[in-house]
Amino acid sequence: MPTAGKLVGAVLFALLGYVLAELYVPGLPEGTAVGRMRLYCAAVGLGCGWMVMGPQARGSVVGSVNAGLQTVVAMVLVALLGFAIVEMFEDAFRRFYDGPLEAIVGMLQTMADFGLLLLRPPVMIAMVVGGAGCGLLTGMAGRRWA
Repeated sequence: MPTAGKLVGAVLFALLGYVLAELYVPGLPEGTAVGRMRLYCAAVGLGCGWMVMGPQARGSVVGSVNAGLQTVVAMVLVALLGFAIVEMFEDAFRRFYDGPLEAIVGMLQTMADFGLLLLRPPVMIAMVVGGAGCGLLTGMAGRRWA
């Protein structure tokens, strides 16, 4: 059921996903094609804001901040998994792997490699401050228009 909290959470976390992708791109190796990565991250933020943050939008202030941080973690994990799956399929079509288990291990390694790029200070600060702020604003909207 659509609620104001879900709508506000979806919009705010979609914006946060776009901003995080924008901050993430400079840390990628030279020559990496990013394509529509920013839009995909915004779409992941939209979905996580609706499904993870939205239902928790009427809680207390502390609960809203915690839910916002939880939503950022979910966004990052879903985005990393999605990009690692795409990378794994690209490598599989180039016959890089000898079998399915090797492909899964390669996908997990790619997730870890992409995840290490998140440890840069601008990205980490944006995740924590943005997640807490978006959670707080979503919680305020959820309480206001409940």
